[in-house]
Amino acid sequence: MKLNVKKFLLYFALFNCILFLAGCTATWLSAVSALLPALETAVSAAISFVLALEGKTIPASVVAFIQNIGNDIAAQIANVKTLIADYQASASTGLLSQIQAVFQGISSNLSSILSGFNVTDSATVSKFTALIGLAIAAANAIFGLIPLVTAALASHASEETLKAEDKEASVHINNVHKGLQQAYVDIRNTPTGTAVVDTALSTLPTSLP
Repeated sequence: MKLNVKKFLLYFALFNCILFLAGCTATWLSAVSALLPALETAVSAAISFVLALEGKTIPASVVAFIQNIGNDIAAQIANVKTLIADYQASASTGLLSQIQAVFQGISSNLSSILSGFNVTDSATVSKFTALIGLAIAAANAIFGLIPLVTAALASHASEETLKAEDKEASVHINNVHKGLQQAYVDIRNTPTGTAVVDTALSTLPTSLP
């Protein structure tokens, strides 16, 4: 499982490096839109995992804390979907900045969940950290992309060049999406040896969209 997660993170590193000219045709943003349900489901699965272990390996107070932040993240994802639709209708650096800010907020909230996850059971901590880690990696990758796209919009590259780079970027985003899906399956399906934790894992979605 650890190896696959590392490969997933490497996908993001490669993906960020090649996007410096992508932006004007916004095919990459359509690919990001397609990735959002996977991000949303990963967060939802992490919260469902916590709920399934309430009163077993996770105290009720921790569950309530995570649920509250989870609700905030759900609202942020809904907001970014709207902003992406607005950008696709009328591209602007202002909208890109708003999209970037929302993803930064998502990442911050996910990090807050981890910092407040006061649980001692190692199997629970390992699986929950892995699930949230996937969501953080996805949010940070998109967040880090926005400045590169903003610079592309201000460049003097030809439309043909931008379209070619945009297409290539979309292919890589789709590969990132696949990496996220595979890493999730590995996390869900790899048993911990702790019965209650493995039972909780079995209740999660079998895959990401």
